Amino acid sequence: MLLRRIIYRREPPPPPPPLPAPAAIEALHIAENKLIVPDDVTKADIMMSGKSRLIGSFKLCISTSGHVSNVTLLKSTESPSYDEELRKELLQWRYRPFIVDGRPAPVCTAVRFICSQQDPDPPASHPDPR
Repeated sequence: MLLRRIIYRREPPPPPPPLPAPAAIEALHIAENKLIVPDDVTKADIMMSGKSRLIGSFKLCISTSGHVSNVTLLKSTESPSYDEELRKELLQWRYRPFIVDGRPAPVCTAVRFICSQQDPDPPASHPDPR
């Protein structure tokens, strides 16, 4: 008896659509504060640490309705209180829906924050009026 082996070949799935450029997502931002400044206590902590510049990155996922559905810390600013402040603010951001093939689609992007602060200037010396 002769057995034949039949091999079924499946076509590979199509590649996923290319990820949108961050600028394409940025253009959809419609609400909430983009300039997230540390509170006074966090500013003082940052100054005490001796750093004048903090950089942090977050992964931001946006639902089909344009609401931020998830925020993940990618790179800490090295200030836990500022990281948490940024995360809370990012959850409030709103976007117009990202459209793929005419339909809203969920999308994720990365957002980077750079916070620079300078030491306060020393008080100006005033000449003695005498």
